[in-house]
Amino acid sequence: MSRIVADSTNDSTLALLLPFATALTLSTPTGLTSGGPATVNWTATTTDVPFSLELVNTLFHNSFAIGNNLQPGLGTYSFTMPTVPIGDGYTLEAVNISNINQIYASSGDFAIAQAPSTTASSTGSSTSTGLPPTVSASMTSPLSTPSSGSTGSSAPSASTTAFNSGALAKFSSSTGTYAAMLLGAVAGAAMIL
Repeated sequence: MSRIVADSTNDSTLALLLPFATALTLSTPTGLTSGGPATVNWTATTTDVPFSLELVNTLFHNSFAIGNNLQPGLGTYSFTMPTVPIGDGYTLEAVNISNINQIYASSGDFAIAQAPSTTASSTGSSTSTGLPPTVSASMTSPLSTPSSGSTGSSAPSASTTAFNSGALAKFSSSTGTYAAMLLGAVAGAAMIL
């Protein structure tokens, strides 16, 4: 027959440590992606103190602070997951705000997956004539040099199609004429000087 003997020193030590015990329990999250939205849930008692939440991966020796001064009574925390390496071996730890080495609770191991890629799609139709697209430009008024005391203006306009597709350029003959006159005037002025 065995006897259980109570030791008063063990009982007093347990009584002293009891206020530091926590009933905080972290749920193990699922479906997390790197850089994606995340929600962590927990249960707590009224005696639990605020805590910080750390994302830990012992395989990569990384620890990320993802929440600070979280109130135990909230029971949930939503955040954007940091961009972290994809893989298994992650846990969440509820830690003392002023001493992250004091762990109140840990979740089970979980994986973080690659964030799904987003793609944009568009639909449309086009017709082809077998000829390359063209660009045309025309001047609506001739360029002029304003004389003293007066001002002049020109208003060029252009009509384009298929921008940046290796299009051929087609200019009206009046545009070419004005360009040649302008170049001739500049060359003549340069020779005079």
